[in-house]
Amino acid sequence: MSKQEAFNEMCYLKDQIEECADQIRMIMRESFPDQYASGDAYQVFSCVSNSNPYDISIESLLESISEENEEVY
Repeated sequence: MSKQEAFNEMCYLKDQIEECADQIRMIMRESFPDQYASGDAYQVFSCVSNSNPYDISIESLLESISEENEEVY
């Protein structure tokens, strides 16, 4: 697998994780509002990113790869 193919696959998987987390968020909000509120307060549904710029996340790693490698976008 080339670096470009690996990068594209990781971006695709990141998007899939985000979609699944959104589905879980919606289901939990409708069916288990107390647990949803607790999870939302701790950002447990943000599986690939983080609001703290000093924490490493999947999203920040992909951005770093993109910036450091000319062969991937």
